[in-house]
Amino acid sequence: KGISLSKDSHYLYITDSSQKNIKIVDIDSKTQFLFFAGDNTFSGVRGICSHGGNEQSVFVALSAHNKIVEIRHESPNKAESVYINSFSGVCGGSYKPYDIIHDHPNNFLYVLCGKSNGGSIRRIDTTGGALPVTLLSSLGSAEPQNWAVVHGENGVIEGAYVTNYKSSYMTAKVQKISFANSGISEVFADGLLRHPRGVAISSDQNKLYVQERTFKGIVGGKRRDSHSAWKQTPFTKGKILPDFPIGIVYRNKKLYSVHREDHGSIHVVDVE
Repeated sequence: KGISLSKDSHYLYITDSSQKNIKIVDIDSKTQFLFFAGDNTFSGVRGICSHGGNEQSVFVALSAHNKIVEIRHESPNKAESVYINSFSGVCGGSYKPYDIIHDHPNNFLYVLCGKSNGGSIRRIDTTGGALPVTLLSSLGSAEPQNWAVVHGENGVIEGAYVTNYKSSYMTAKVQKISFANSGISEVFADGLLRHPRGVAISSDQNKLYVQERTFKGIVGGKRRDSHSAWKQTPFTKGKILPDFPIGIVYRNKKLYSVHREDHGSIHVVDVE
């Protein structure tokens, strides 16, 4: 499953691989709608993001097919029934697309590609004018989970924070990726991190929130400014999350956690 804010930040898209569909939730009222109902080819649905320009559409990663499709809105909470674009072979090799970011000014899709023992970063030209480019061939031996975009001046997309996890807890970590120079650095690892899932960044980019499945809460890091080191910290006290976290988003100085209950229903919870 994957989540993403709508362009106007009013709705939250949630992909559901078991039901082969996309749900959309009104964040304020928590009302859920069926946004897109897929068929049997809509399998392995995972990451999702809004179009970065004026197009009222979303990009969706189909990990089972190594493909990304674009789906247009028919109304604020309902999609058209057919794809308007499709990009195949986006990750190549044994990797599958896990999450995506749309860089509209440059006509790029950045793709977080993953498998059980590693990950990579690819860049797709949405105009079809160039072949996919591998920006980072390896993120290490852990499996990437989710990412949160890093914005520079004037909203320019510079990179992303990525959560990573493997069955041995000692490999749990958060990495910072630079799209411009293919740089990679470790933000923090271990400590409070055991099984990180979703990740979100505050508007001033000095608080990094990580949805923690083992801790059953929100952990992460704080820093004074962009030149300071991150310090790990718990943002919630006690166990507030169930066993199946999907992701978190930061919106209007508040944090929202999305999770699935044992019986399959999806909930959006105000955290901060």
